[in-house]
Amino acid sequence: MRAFLFSTAGRAVFLSVILISICHAEHFRTSVRGTKVDVVDVEDGTLASAEGESAPAFLKRVAVVLRAYTSSTGFEACSEIWTNGVRLAVRATSNSAHVGCVATGLAPADGWTASRESIHSHPAVPRWRANAADVAFSGGEYRVGKWVRGDMGEQFSEDDYAAGPGYLVGGAGLYYQAGKGTARAVP
Repeated sequence: MRAFLFSTAGRAVFLSVILISICHAEHFRTSVRGTKVDVVDVEDGTLASAEGESAPAFLKRVAVVLRAYTSSTGFEACSEIWTNGVRLAVRATSNSAHVGCVATGLAPADGWTASRESIHSHPAVPRWRANAADVAFSGGEYRVGKWVRGDMGEQFSEDDYAAGPGYLVGGAGLYYQAGKGTARAVP
């Protein structure tokens, strides 16, 4: 099973991610740098495109759900993008962290195949208070309770580029990248 890390941190981090539960649970744990972090399904975060719906239209619909989750919680949310050959789908999860999210590789339902692209959100806040999940994702750079300056969520991080092609839901829009130097807004 593959897992991707997305992060608002501005440097590459290589993590060992191991899924620790059954794939259809609404809540389970994963390991980030040897620390267990929770994985929760985002409410209303399992979506499939309608017959004939374009990929950009569907991903903008997904962006609304991820942005709402991140705006209400302050945490990143993420998903691989899945296909059944005709339609797209996502199963959005969160690790309740401001600085990272592990896309678990869990399909939204049987019959879907990973597209090798992903979508995730960044908190669009000027600052946030670190929690235990942030400490795990940052490799101890942050302490629980420490106030950290945010980046307003509009930039792909080094970790985002390392995870491969995908979409970023920022506070002001939806962006796509397929490697450094290719980031662009999705019209």
